[in-house]
Amino acid sequence: MEPGSALPRGFWPGLLFWLAFSALAVSVRGVRWDENFEFAQVLTGAVDYPPGHPLSQYVHRIFSGQTYLLALLQWAGGGPILLNGFRNVLYLAASVAPIYCFVSVLSRSVLAGSVVCTLALYDILAEFDGSYPLSLWPWLYSNGHVGGGYMIFALFLLLCAPWFWSGAAIVFAPFVHAGQTPALAIIALYHGLRALYRRDAGVLRQVLSGVVLGALPSLLLLLVLRQTHLPAPAEGGYAEGGNAEAIVRGFVAWSDPHRRLPTANGHLCMAATLLLTALAWYGEAPGRNKRIFEGILTYTGILAALVWPIALCHYFMNADIPQILLVWIPYRIINHAPLLLLCVIGAVLWRDGRGRFLLAASLALLLTRPWWAPWMPETAYQRYVERLDGFVFVMLGAALFTVLMQQPRTGLRAAVLAVIFVGFGSLHQFGTGCILIGLGYAAIRPKGIFRGIRNTDRQHPLLAGAVALALIGTLWTQGQYRQHLRGQAWDAPVAATLAAASRPDAPLIAPDATYALQARLNHPILVDAATSSYMSYLPALAPVTQRIYEDIYGVRFDRPEQPLPWEAIWRARSAAEWGIIARRYGADHVLSPAGVPLHLPVSADVGEMVLYRIP
Repeated sequence: MEPGSALPRGFWPGLLFWLAFSALAVSVRGVRWDENFEFAQVLTGAVDYPPGHPLSQYVHRIFSGQTYLLALLQWAGGGPILLNGFRNVLYLAASVAPIYCFVSVLSRSVLAGSVVCTLALYDILAEFDGSYPLSLWPWLYSNGHVGGGYMIFALFLLLCAPWFWSGAAIVFAPFVHAGQTPALAIIALYHGLRALYRRDAGVLRQVLSGVVLGALPSLLLLLVLRQTHLPAPAEGGYAEGGNAEAIVRGFVAWSDPHRRLPTANGHLCMAATLLLTALAWYGEAPGRNKRIFEGILTYTGILAALVWPIALCHYFMNADIPQILLVWIPYRIINHAPLLLLCVIGAVLWRDGRGRFLLAASLALLLTRPWWAPWMPETAYQRYVERLDGFVFVMLGAALFTVLMQQPRTGLRAAVLAVIFVGFGSLHQFGTGCILIGLGYAAIRPKGIFRGIRNTDRQHPLLAGAVALALIGTLWTQGQYRQHLRGQAWDAPVAATLAAASRPDAPLIAPDATYALQARLNHPILVDAATSSYMSYLPALAPVTQRIYEDIYGVRFDRPEQPLPWEAIWRARSAAEWGIIARRYGADHVLSPAGVPLHLPVSADVGEMVLYRIP
């Protein structure tokens, strides 16, 4: 697998188009809040938290180049629209750029890359996630998604770019997202050892030059972390202390959605990626594509070797599984497999007239999907049209037939079909049925309908037009929900009241399931929807985090059931009890839904929410 594959004609203009489309789509859809904006506010001091608060400790101690890069941009004068918009564009580019690159090179067609990117934008992969939601359109929690997209792009550079750039991209990966680098690091180590074994001095010089360049940002970030490190407080409400291991273990077992065993779809997708890529590699003639298929197969195999043993231990041990196996969220890297599977499916189908027709038909069906609802029973529409996993399974079946026909051995074909019937069928009957539909479709060989599509560029203007129409359709759909930095009608009056009556470093007590409240109010928040997750990355934060949750909401993470809902606790809590909590954590206001009245004086009644002052 030597890198340096020739790029298809028009590759760079096509890549620039997709980067420009990412910016255009964000402007049409509206800029959405990004988690890193709130982290940057803390790092730059724009929002002032007590030093011992879990969020303040987290952002100053965690190794995340994405967070510090946005903080640098904010320090340079960037505003909310610019900073969140930058992150949104990065999010969407991380969704489409790796797919475009792999499909374009494997198929030798930038149009093929654009067709498959357009299919992806319709969220056809959304049902195949691991422990993290698999989304292509920007939303609040972006670090994991950008990290995953970068890993696939770095794999592309490793397989297709000169050694200098692949070396730089791989060593730069931890700066982007350290938790998703293991598979990339292992396959890179294989290439490095191979070059050492061959004693290829030219390759080693290029790799080392790239490594130096790629390592500089991480080294600089380590220096910054040493300078900005916040020591944990030894006393007060935010002092650490307690059985962190038991709390984290309970949180992971009963409360953490990101470390739960993934559903069958994610595992099925990884198995399908291994199967299809192995067949494509086996039937491919020696050359560029065979090397790339080998690289994708090796990478997916490493993903499986990392994830499946841990999942097996997790299944049998449950809460007793060693936390070191889960702390880096191994199930998140399952999300790499659907992107790679779609790349291989698109490249395989593009070579065949029937496959190319299926890609075009899928675009047309997705574009006209809203018009199907009035003509179909509701349950049929929801299962077969609204949920899009069936499209992927049908295309997978057609791609499997295409690569099976390249195999010289009848026994191998029979074995693959047996795996589909028995293995896939036991996990996902609907998916297996769709795969069989795809197999049957690809087996049809009428003389006229596909002949004009095979091995000719005459249909490319039609397909390019279909892509353009589909992109316009998805932009129009996303534009229906256009709203820059979404908020609530009560944001402005609450923010104004807090600015006038609250200390800048006094955390606001609010319901825990709030999103982007700090960014919207420009004020510290004692607990939001992400606060509990910080301790899974920094276990030392577990005791103080549980103490806060127990004091505010009556929640403990080291037990599976909670005695009372937080609404009942808040209604019954006296002003004196609120005062004890306020002194412990430095808070002076509580934001509560109008339906949950408190025994406190009202500072601002804004209809849906009420802001109370703690005397």
